[in-house]
Amino acid sequence: MFRNDNIWLGIIVGLIIPFVGYAIIQTLFEGLASLSEATGGRLSDNFRERTLGVLAICLNIIPLQIFQRRKHYQSIRGLIFPTVAYAILWVVLFGKDVL
Repeated sequence: MFRNDNIWLGIIVGLIIPFVGYAIIQTLFEGLASLSEATGGRLSDNFRERTLGVLAICLNIIPLQIFQRRKHYQSIRGLIFPTVAYAILWVVLFGKDVL
């Protein structure tokens, strides 16, 4: 799947994985909520969005491990750029609620 070792591959993978992961996890939570299994309870208003955002960003660990195992260091460098950008965006959006 990952034969090329270049920065652009890492950037593309780093941009796509969190979006897809966020959508999948959001769908799972909505399915559980419709079954009354996962309710917000006494959590803060944006707890779900914050948590889903962090989980989506952390999903970049999976391609990071794949790139590292295959010694695709340029792809790892590319993966770092969107991951750091997403983390900064998360802190800007939710940092005041957490810190």
